[in-house]
Amino acid sequence: MIILGYGAWQQYFHGDPNILNRVLTVGDILPPHTQRSYAVVGVMPQTFAFPDGQTQFWIPFGAGPGTGAPLRGPLLAQLADGVTLQAAAAEVESIIRTSPQPPRNAYGIPGKPRSTYELVREHDELVAP
Repeated sequence: MIILGYGAWQQYFHGDPNILNRVLTVGDILPPHTQRSYAVVGVMPQTFAFPDGQTQFWIPFGAGPGTGAPLRGPLLAQLADGVTLQAAAAEVESIIRTSPQPPRNAYGIPGKPRSTYELVREHDELVAP
């Protein structure tokens, strides 16, 4: 699945109201230069700008073509009203437990765990002393 930014929808698809479920092929700029196809599941409003106004589309984290290297970087999520950090942490743990384990090397030794994380409220990070 892919979500288009409003600007990309206008520029590349001329605001086509039938864009939903259309399959787009996206090429990776990093080696091995593979391509993947994604179905359009939405278009963001014109006022949406995350992480900045230049971003033209979003795909699920980890869905892009990869080289097997672990993905790194911050992931942001908005919790639904009333959801605590503890509940969010429990869900993250559940996802990690059920995700595939790293492959073993040629000697049968498991790879390093894929997922480490720190769950924090962005507000606390921005206004902390």
